[in-house]
Amino acid sequence: MQRLLPPYLFGLCAIAMVILRFALPIAVVVPSSASLAGWPIFAAGLAMSMWGWIRFGRARTTLITFADPSVLVVDGLFRRTRNPMYLGALVALLGLALGMRAVSPFLGVVLFFIAGDRWYIPFEEDRMNEKFGEAYSDYARKTRRWL
Repeated sequence: MQRLLPPYLFGLCAIAMVILRFALPIAVVVPSSASLAGWPIFAAGLAMSMWGWIRFGRARTTLITFADPSVLVVDGLFRRTRNPMYLGALVALLGLALGMRAVSPFLGVVLFFIAGDRWYIPFEEDRMNEKFGEAYSDYARKTRRWL
């Protein structure tokens, strides 16, 4: 069985958000000025995620959620959050929801957060703990999961 990788979940959430916006907008609650701010927030979130991908590539460790990690990356944005790629994706989805101005697209943001926080991240943390032991435990004690 193939597992749903986080970038695919991100894409599915984004598509679902657009569909929800037009098929079931519920209510337009975001002012147009905040809506305009959504697009730079979306771009900043994507940039944060891409930075994490690039950093993993330079460290020559896997980007695949369900594969074994080979390097514990703790520098750059990883000093502030253990999950800059998930955080960036979440910020991007939040920006997208703001840009669409309706309530229903925020369901995609919530879905991605729950999947990341309750499924992907715990799985990855267990793998990191198994692979890096005390080094990962020390890092996790010093660095927050999200912010």
